[in-house]
This record gives sequence, C-alpha cells and structure tokens, in this order.
Amino acid sequence: MPEDKVRQWRDASLPSRIARAELFAGYETGAQRSQRGPRSVAEAAFFTTIKLTGGPWDPMAQTEDALEAMRRLQTAQAAGKVLCVRDVPYVRPGETRHGERQQLDAYLPTGGGDRRGLPLVVHFHGGGWQDGDRDDEMFGAPAVARSHASAGCVCVAPSYRLGSHKTFMVDAQRAVLWAVANAEALGADPRRLYLSGHSAGGNIAALLGIGPWLLPPVLPAEYRVKGVIGISGVYTLRRPLGGPMAGYKNGIFDRYLRKPVFGDDVATLTQFSPSALARLGGGKATPFKPRWSDVLGRLAHDTLSIVAVRPPDAAEHESAKAAGGLAGVRWADEAPPVLLINASWDLGLEDDGRHFAKALKAWTGVKPAHHIIPNTNHATVTWDERSIRLCRDFIAACEGEAAAHEAARGRARPGREDGAIAAAA
Repeated sequence: MPEDKVRQWRDASLPSRIARAELFAGYETGAQRSQRGPRSVAEAAFFTTIKLTGGPWDPMAQTEDALEAMRRLQTAQAAGKVLCVRDVPYVRPGETRHGERQQLDAYLPTGGGDRRGLPLVVHFHGGGWQDGDRDDEMFGAPAVARSHASAGCVCVAPSYRLGSHKTFMVDAQRAVLWAVANAEALGADPRRLYLSGHSAGGNIAALLGIGPWLLPPVLPAEYRVKGVIGISGVYTLRRPLGGPMAGYKNGIFDRYLRKPVFGDDVATLTQFSPSALARLGGGKATPFKPRWSDVLGRLAHDTLSIVAVRPPDAAEHESAKAAGGLAGVRWADEAPPVLLINASWDLGLEDDGRHFAKALKAWTGVKPAHHIIPNTNHATVTWDERSIRLCRDFIAACEGEAAAHEAARGRARPGREDGAIAAAA
C-alpha cells in the first residue's frame, strides 16, 4: 500500500499491544453432556419440525456434542501456540469511533521474531447483520481465528456496526484496510490477503471479494484478495433459503433479517447480494433468478396467451434499470478463488451456496469447491474439524498457486517461505 495510506491506518500502539497479548491455554475438556430428549409435547413438536426440515432429532444435543468436540480439538491444536491481541480500534486517528463495534482481535501464531511474511486472514462473524460479535463462540469467530493462527496464519477478527447496510460494509472495509496497513507489525504479508466469514459474515467476505468496496484505488491492485472462504454464508437477499418449507423460511428471513437491514429497493438488494453481482458479471440480464411461478406465468403468457402475467421480478428489474437504479451497481473485473462450506442442516442456505457457485462458474469459468459437512448445523459447522481442514487446504492451495505464479515471473515473495500453512494436528 502506498506509504501515505499506510501512515493513515498504521497503529503506533500495536507493538506494545502485541507484547501484552494473551496466550491461549486451551479449554477444560471432558465434561459429560446431560442426556436430553423432549420434555414436553411442545418440545417434541419442535424437534419433529426440525427433523422434517432436514435437521437432527435433538439439535440441542448435537450442538453440545459439537461444542465439546471443538474444545478438545482447539486445545490439542492451539493451546500454547496462539496469541490473541484484544480490543484494537481499527479506525484512523481523529475519526469518530463507535465503541467496541469498531474494534478487532488479532490472533497470531507464537514464534516471536520468526513470525513474519505469513498469510493474512480477515474473518467476519455471523449473526444476521443484527447480532453476534467477534468474541462470540456461537457465531464462530474465535474458533475459526484460532484455527487459522495455529495453522501458521495471522487472523484478524473484527466486530462491525449492526443493523444497517449503510454501516457494516464501511466498517468491514476499514477493518481490511487496517489489517493490510498493519500486517507487517502482526507478522503477516499484506500481499497474501484472504477473507473469511460465517453466515452474515460470509455475505460480507464475499461482497468484499467481488464487490466494489476494495477495488483500486481503495486497495491498490498489488494487495488484491487471494481467496474468499464462505461458511454458511448468505449470498442472495432474494429467497436464499431452499429445501422443505422454503416459502415459510424465506418469509421469516424477509421480515426479521432482510427488510430491517436492507429494505426492498432492488438496486440495494443487488449491491449486497454476491450471487447477484456474479450473475451480472457473467452477463445475465437480471441479478436474481426468477421463481418457478414467474417462469410458468411468463410461459403461459408467451405461448398460450391465456393470462397476461409478467414475472414480478423481471418487471422490478426493468423498472429499476429504467430509473437508473442498477446503473451504480459495481463489481470487480474478476473474482478471486472461492471456497464454500455449508452445514448438512443449514436452514436451506445449502441451496444458496449452490446457486452462488453456479453464478461464479458462469462468470469466471471455474466452479468453486462447495462442501456440505455431515452432522452439523448452522452454528456448529464453524467448529467442525472437517471445515477447519478444508479452510487450511484451500489457503495452502492458493499459496501454492501464488508461489508458482511468482516463480514464473522470476520474483521472490518477501517474508518466510517455510511452512506457511501447518498440517492439522
């Protein structure tokens, strides 16, 4: 990053903060889970509903088991190997600060002076854009960040202001700029930048990777994102949830998540839907795929002239275009490599992951790897060892491709070259 931008974002207090970093000592493990089952007719009905939507019979028991397994795994892999620098503001000096929501935690592998030139991962927590925080275990940030650090990466986990699309992406952009400007002090190489996120954080990471927020000159091309990891992300703001009871689930999503945060404006929904940006980048005329009912209605109109039905979505898109509503929607010229992970019971977001993967393939010609992790739910997928291994393998593959590309260009990458991504313990 140009020196003038580095000075704007560089944190002079960071070396002293790193000196006071907290060492992860592991969890006390071995606690016995209480045997559970439905304790009332209402709870039995709830369990049955979960099962009918593809979930486990007892989601509470599944979550408790997964939490204990995560604690054992993290204790084995990360105890004594990971430092955490907590509560670091990521706004520039003199800017208005909004408390803890504009702070981050940085997770570093132990190693002292040998910690330099490592991959840099920025991971965004989930919570439906209205809840969650960087230190909330349920939404995955600490577990994911410790996993990356124990594998030899520097991982930055920011909080961000909640409740409005006008604030959380600004904060996400700032957090990435801070991380790039302070990468060397953390022991990372700013040119080895990866973005990761869970749930709403997966939406944020994907938007940063293919949307306009990090395009030059905001982030110079030499610091372009090397890879994006989406874990149970929301990539489409129009009907993202598939599977059983999709209409009911999408109605809840619209009422409690989409409308309060994004509203109904088509251009806004497009700008904040990574799959929509990918569709437009791939040459599609509309950012959102039509519903089957819309397609059938248009078919009846065009072929049989029985009913004068126009697909509502198409009408909205045409109206938005006529008003210039989509004219300001921007996306990157190319997409970085993407890894998509979903839980086996992911509330229907598995379908959204598949849709995003298809849209990316139509745009880039390369379909990203998309994995479904068995016996996991929307929360526990971030804790699962299989998810952790997939993330490590993805970054290692991206690093290998980058090293081969640089070797072909006759350039040596600065920093340490030995074992950037450690093997899983």
